[in-house]
This record gives sequence, structure tokens and C-alpha cells, in this order.
Amino acid sequence: MRLLEGELVHVEDLVLLESGHFARRQSSVELSAAYEAFIVLRHAAFAAAAPLLAAARPGESGKSAVPEDKRSELIYDKEWDTPGRLLEWRLVLDAVLKECASYPPLLAAALVWDAWLWLLPEQHGGWRAPLLGALVLKERKAFRQGLLPLAWGGVQERFRWAKALGLNERLQGFLEYAVAACGRATREVERLVLAEALLQRKLEKKRGNSRLPELAALLLKKPYVSGEMAARALKVSGEAARLMLKELGPAVREMTGQSRYRLWGC
Repeated sequence: MRLLEGELVHVEDLVLLESGHFARRQSSVELSAAYEAFIVLRHAAFAAAAPLLAAARPGESGKSAVPEDKRSELIYDKEWDTPGRLLEWRLVLDAVLKECASYPPLLAAALVWDAWLWLLPEQHGGWRAPLLGALVLKERKAFRQGLLPLAWGGVQERFRWAKALGLNERLQGFLEYAVAACGRATREVERLVLAEALLQRKLEKKRGNSRLPELAALLLKKPYVSGEMAARALKVSGEAARLMLKELGPAVREMTGQSRYRLWGC
């Protein structure tokens, strides 16, 4: 989602940040912002959609990680009045959802997405628009596998939202995003199914008390896994975890090409 705003952040950096590798050194503004968005998205993928849509800060069940009055003036305009704009957003969202009650889920999601981008209640908050659209689809049970990754569609398609465009053109752009996102999600599922099949071949003749099945499940669940993460999850030493990662064979590869802070993935 941050890529849509021109901010490129590597997924492996997010994993390293969460695992504490950047604790003693300053991370970039883009990485910190992406990490905040990542935490919101991860929670939204498993939480009920209706409360997140109704939350004071869209998509979040708690308070913002950074209070409004503590945010850097170099990045945030103090005159933006995010709390006031969010109150206005609540009125607009309620009106849109009421009007869309009988609409098809994709059209309802498109209108909520468009309304957020039109008002932009939160400065640098354009990334929440795909999240809100995905939450509407989840709440209407049109997509039951967590959240439809609408931002993937935004990255793949040439369309870019703008106020100068007509409503029909903006909604058509959303539908293009949704089609592209479904295609990307399907390819990702196929990739994981293939990875799982390759891992299962390695696990066929392992002893019943082997930790390798747990490691394989962890790799399928996470985008990247460090040796320390695997060690904590399996309750083994770091060296044992790294040896187990190698034992799983070509289905697992090291992703960073570094000698330190290494990450593995399917």
C-alpha cells in the first residue's frame, strides 16, 4: 500500500524491524510508516470487519501508535486537524453504507474506497482506502479469505485515482484493481500450494517427534523467517533452527544474500 504513495519498503526490512534487529539503529520514516500500516493490516486480516469499519481510526481497534500531538512537523501538518476530519468521515461513511445496503458488495466497497480518497481525513492516509474497501467486502462476506489485497491491484494497474476524474471512471478504476488483486491472490495461493507439496515430500519419512513439520508450517504462514524467529517458535537453538531450514531443501531459500540478519522463505 505504501508503494502506491511512492514509498518503496522491502518486506524483509519489515520482518527484521519486527524481530528487533533495528532496535539499536534509526529506521527510516518510510519503514516506520510501513510498519505501522503492516500492524494494522495484520490485525484486520483476522479481526471482525464491522468494528474496524466503525472504529474512530478506520481499520484499527485501538489508539494510533503515534499520538497526533507527538507527530513530527516535518512530515505532518499540525493544521490538518485529523480528529475533526475523522469525525466528518464517520458521518459520510454511515451515509454511504446506509445508501449501499442493497448494492452489490463490490460497488459498496468501491464507493467507500472513493469516499475516503475524496475526503482524505488522515494526512498521508491514502493507504487506508484499499483497506476500507477490503473490509467492506469482508463484512459483506464477498471475500472470505481474510482481506482482498486491493493494493496489489493498484500496483499492477495503470489507473490512478484523481478528483478530476468522473465518478464512473473512478469506480471503474476500483473494479480494475479488484480484478487484478484477485488474479494476484490466486497466483499466490497456487505458489503456496506448490511450496507445501514440495515441503511435504521432505517430511514424508521424518520421525513423529521431528520439529520439521512445525518449521514448514511457520514458513507457509510467514512471508520470511529468520533463524531467531524459527528458534523461538520451535524452542530450539538458533544453530539448530538454521540446520533445519537447510534440511527442508530447495523449497526454502535464503532471501537476503547477507551473512548477518538472514531470512528464509518458500
